[in-house]
Amino acid sequence: CSFKYKAIKTLEDEILACAQSSEESTISPCIVAPGVLYGNGEDKSPEGLFSYFRDAFLCKPVQFLESKGVLPSLHVMDLAKILFHIQSEFPESPYILATDSSKGDSKKIAEEVSKILGSGETKQLPLDSIDALTGKWGNLEAAMFNKPIELGYVNGLEAKGMKWECKDGLAVNAGRVCKEYTSVNGLYPTIKVFIHGRPGAGKTFLAKKLAEKYKILIVDTKEIIEDAMSKDEEIKAKVEAARAAAKKAKAPDAETMVPTEVSVDIIKKTLSTPHFRNKGFVLDGFPTTHEAAEALFTVQSDSKDDSKDENGSGVADQPQTPNVIIDLHVSVEQAEKRIHSIPVDKVIAAYNDEEGFKARTEEFEKLQDDVTKNPLEYFRKSSTILELGFEEKSDVPDSVSRYIDKKFKPKDLSTGEEESYAAMTKRESKILETKNKAEADAKQKAEEVVKKKEETEKEDAERRKQLLLEEQALVENYSMPLRKYLMKNVVPPITKGLLQVCKVQPEDPVDFLAEYLFKYASANKKSTADNVESEKKNDDESEKKVEEEVKEEGKTTS
Repeated sequence: CSFKYKAIKTLEDEILACAQSSEESTISPCIVAPGVLYGNGEDKSPEGLFSYFRDAFLCKPVQFLESKGVLPSLHVMDLAKILFHIQSEFPESPYILATDSSKGDSKKIAEEVSKILGSGETKQLPLDSIDALTGKWGNLEAAMFNKPIELGYVNGLEAKGMKWECKDGLAVNAGRVCKEYTSVNGLYPTIKVFIHGRPGAGKTFLAKKLAEKYKILIVDTKEIIEDAMSKDEEIKAKVEAARAAAKKAKAPDAETMVPTEVSVDIIKKTLSTPHFRNKGFVLDGFPTTHEAAEALFTVQSDSKDDSKDENGSGVADQPQTPNVIIDLHVSVEQAEKRIHSIPVDKVIAAYNDEEGFKARTEEFEKLQDDVTKNPLEYFRKSSTILELGFEEKSDVPDSVSRYIDKKFKPKDLSTGEEESYAAMTKRESKILETKNKAEADAKQKAEEVVKKKEETEKEDAERRKQLLLEEQALVENYSMPLRKYLMKNVVPPITKGLLQVCKVQPEDPVDFLAEYLFKYASANKKSTADNVESEKKNDDESEKKVEEEVKEEGKTTS
């Protein structure tokens, strides 16, 4: 069931051929085919199940391929035991199929892992892509495999003393395998922080810094309780009744007070959800009393958790008690100075206006003085408390970070650990959209370049054609006077001379032609001079005649 199926099959054939090539061969090959391995941290290769556990821990839907086929699988420790028995007692067959006795498919495994380790959500991927199959399981036949598996040799090992780790398969033993996954990958304990301090000490500022650095969630008590009140009418009725009683008693916090038992119950349920359990959290000032801390974090011995597996080895029983306790020490004057530097809208939202700040400070002082009510006393029994001053330019966030890094060595499961599935889908869709748009723009630009090039070439051809026509016309125009001159004065005598050459056929035709042209030119010159003289004489006579006519007209007039 590997995308390297062909290469593996070729290697198997070569190994078996080595043993069969010679009767005296000392090679005794045995090939063990275990199917998909799981357990002890999970195989991170493409054909492994690591993505199931990773997505579940990150509280994303666990994705699995749509397939009705059985998924042959085996715990890696069981594979080790089978190999040990083969070494001790060599099997008759050189090819052993080693899988557990489960008949579960990928859907069942995804559901169990997500339920125990994550949010319980799964997502089925359609089996409409050969590429998806080839990348995950090798080929279509492997992905759709749904035939009974006869184990043979492996079935007999239990009688020979082999003790199975996960004989019934991954789906049945999901709790144990999930615990192995978190342990091997160092995912627990997660960072769980409780910040204590007077109003204005900088608890929220520090909480945001830690949450940003370690990708953990801030427990916003006010927001969580308001959300619970909007969804549960019973909770809403209890809170409103308590506030009405406090208002009647003229308590300063009547508008915001919430009964301790209600707050504890809501926050306890919140901290037990996979998001907070797997990613860690920061408690910003809550719990405020020893009683609330004890009710919130004390584990009842008879309590049952529905998210444990059948063997009771689930991961949901991880303790939610904070493992980093911080107490911020600031004076009243320092706290007031910090409050004055906060924007007005944030002051009002945090009930840090003058009246609210004064009432909360007085309540804090009372709890500090009473050891039985101070919440730090609950944590002091089992945890080290970091007592830090938080001045305007202090390096408290860096100090806390160094402490956490040294104590827990936080490990990011992935770079996108904090990203929700919806955000991931939206981001991937945006990337695809941007890619498609870029490709479309590039294609359009290329088409425009080609079109522009064709238009330019066409214009150049037309221009060259026009220039050629103009040049031809210009040459003809320039050659017209010359042609007329030659046709009138040169061609006729040469033609006549050549005719005489042909008629006489002299011994030296060139000399004869030259003599002929010379005589022709002399005769033509004399004729031209006589014509000119005759024309001049005629002009003189005409002029004289005109003068006489003018004189005659003058006499007649007088």
